[in-house]
Amino acid sequence: LLRGRLYGDEVFFSSPNTRARQTAEIVARAVGYPIENIVTEKDIQEMFFGDMEDHPFAEYKESLHGESRFVGGAPHGETGNQLMERDARLFTRLVTNPKLYGKTVVLYAHWYTAAQAIRLAGTPVERLGDRKVGNGESITFELRPQ
Repeated sequence: LLRGRLYGDEVFFSSPNTRARQTAEIVARAVGYPIENIVTEKDIQEMFFGDMEDHPFAEYKESLHGESRFVGGAPHGETGNQLMERDARLFTRLVTNPKLYGKTVVLYAHWYTAAQAIRLAGTPVERLGDRKVGNGESITFELRPQ
């Protein structure tokens, strides 16, 4: 998939959120991956912000009243801990799916889910240093059994 070519064993998964799906489709077109084969996976979705959905992040943070977003969450939204649990279930499903054995799984996700994937793959996110991942940027890592 690197350098604009497919290796023939890829399976693209995308969040249903517009930015992630658009990125998946842009890359798919660029490398010749059939767009209709992109799997939309709801559990790759960004944190659900409940009543704060579509509000600026600063307003969301204010709504927590100083509480950690991992413990507290916006009204009718999910907490960071709930998002981590959802991501763990997602990755368990992916790595235990025999249809994916020997495949290159390509995720089009949001930062937090990507960070969880990196952690679960055994690479501490801290090793990325101060580098921030921009929209549409890829992070490549290898999954290996521990």
